[in-house]
Amino acid sequence: MKNNKWGYSGNTAPEYWEKLLDEFKDCGGTKQSPINISKSIKKNSLTKIEFWTGIANIRKQNSDNFHVYFVENSHKLKLDDKEYELIQFHFHTGSEHTVNNHQAKMEIHFVHQSEDNNLLVIGVFAELGEKNKTLSDVFLMANHIQLELKELLPKDRSYYTYSGSLTTPPCTEGIKWVVFKKSISIDRLTLQKWEKLLKNNFRPPLAVNGRKIFFKPDI
Repeated sequence: MKNNKWGYSGNTAPEYWEKLLDEFKDCGGTKQSPINISKSIKKNSLTKIEFWTGIANIRKQNSDNFHVYFVENSHKLKLDDKEYELIQFHFHTGSEHTVNNHQAKMEIHFVHQSEDNNLLVIGVFAELGEKNKTLSDVFLMANHIQLELKELLPKDRSYYTYSGSLTTPPCTEGIKWVVFKKSISIDRLTLQKWEKLLKNNFRPPLAVNGRKIFFKPDI
């Protein structure tokens, strides 16, 4: 019987995912995420993202490798005239994507789904700096909380975008990625708490394999 458990160290580490289960075979694909972002094509014609607004009702669910924070009321964003519903968000320490081989302290993934079942994931880096109250509130939450999720987004909305995959099994490809260039801040004490909880739950960058990475300045 194959092992259906996956993790970030030992014999269930990312390099073994594709062999753990047949359903995980995409983890060995050629369009995987995360990636190192080094060369990008500036494209001003890309659209700005119309983000969700208002207070989100959040429910926490534990898993082996991270906590998942499900959004229980409607929070939609719009990109390229297409609407996506925010399903959940979660955290990785350190970051999964890197920029010019620099790994941020943390990366938040906001997972969205459109009516035709296409997935869009927004990646936000966090670096050491001032305290972000929302990051602290999420860590301290019990099972439910109400949050203004825009506090987890950088004010500068310049972003990279490319076609990739889920960064965890089953590593499904064909996922639209948006990774913000700018980071939000996190204070050292809160970061240490997240690091102790998540224990380096990041997948290292995978080969770009000729994929184009576009950059949209916040203009």
